[in-house]
Amino acid sequence: MAKNLDSLFRRFWWEFKDNGKKKFTPKSLKAICLPKSMGGLGLKRMVSFNYALVTKYAWFLLNDSTSLWKDVISKRYLKSKTFLEVLPKSSDSCFWKSLLKQRDFLRSSIYFQINNEISTKVWTDP
Repeated sequence: MAKNLDSLFRRFWWEFKDNGKKKFTPKSLKAICLPKSMGGLGLKRMVSFNYALVTKYAWFLLNDSTSLWKDVISKRYLKSKTFLEVLPKSSDSCFWKSLLKQRDFLRSSIYFQINNEISTKVWTDP
């Protein structure tokens, strides 16, 4: 979906025609997506924006212990496992599958502080 939105944006910006001929557009997509303070239009690439949002929700699953959202997701998908341990199923929603795809990135970006040996899983925690 995000790739389709990026594609529509590119077509809107560059594929307009005047009397059957394409017009010259002097700005690249990279320049357009820069912040306004840096001379761009401040637009966001949907693929990158979606990646950031999904990663944010995956981070909430790992860290936020008091939210209702985490309780609902935990009961529906995690059961007795952690977010890093659960396996994907074909019956999972698209949103849940996209969260699971972010686990490798999160594993490479997080660390655990060992407070006691009871809650630490030496063989499975990153």
